[in-house]
Amino acid sequence: VASPSPIASTRDLATGALTLSQTLIDGVGGVSGIPSMSDIVISPDGAHLYEVGASGAARYVTAFARDPVTGLLTFAGSVANPGAATGYLVVAVSGDGANVYATGLEDDVLTVYERNAGTGLLTELQTMRNGVAGVTNLARPIGLSVSPDGATVVVSSSADATRKLLAFRRNLGDGTLTFVEDAGPAYGPNAFAVDGTRVFDNQYATSLRVFALDPATSLLNPEETVSTAGMTGNSNVAVSPDGQHVYVSSIAQAGTQASVVVLRVACGNGAVENGEACDD
Repeated sequence: VASPSPIASTRDLATGALTLSQTLIDGVGGVSGIPSMSDIVISPDGAHLYEVGASGAARYVTAFARDPVTGLLTFAGSVANPGAATGYLVVAVSGDGANVYATGLEDDVLTVYERNAGTGLLTELQTMRNGVAGVTNLARPIGLSVSPDGATVVVSSSADATRKLLAFRRNLGDGTLTFVEDAGPAYGPNAFAVDGTRVFDNQYATSLRVFALDPATSLLNPEETVSTAGMTGNSNVAVSPDGQHVYVSSIAQAGTQASVVVLRVACGNGAVENGEACDD
């Protein structure tokens, strides 16, 4: 039985339609470190793709070189970090391309890697652990984002007793992190506003929570909770490149259908209101 694998598709720029281009399989053609994948991300320069996953007690961050013309992938290398119960869950790359960040679900960690921009290979720099160096409520981390200015990293914890949004200050020199605060209730995947002034946290339920960010300190302030029709079991959140819209996906629940809710960001204050237009 083939293992889960990264799939490359060609995107039609006019229609958005996808055509399968490539499928990579663990253990085939020299590929390793992708036994059970949970997340992927592409570096800002488009040169590499990173995926995270687990195999038994080992966790992996695997790098692939990406052809800028065809989009096809070539296995570059894999970093194994034994000891995690079920491995990494989410991966993110800083906007300057210097660092890769990954969270470990069962072992309650956030790991910082230095990225070689030429080869795409990673070197571990730091691991933040719950209860160490002042870090609190880093329990079952499930959401991870880096701010557009690169100065802040936020992590959502999903453990029932915590469910918090955590803020870390990023050293712009080497990418290492310092814990800043537990900003209050949050739960699921998160995303930054394009201007970096807000964080949208998907509550994995029926609402979207909005936090204001102080770029100078990385402190977060709960600002608004949005709930509207279609939010029945939120599973992910994304922000459009122009910053005007926030998209929330929901999985099917008993008596409901899977859905995507489109929210427009109100001009001037960043508050998310269903269907609001800029001239409201």
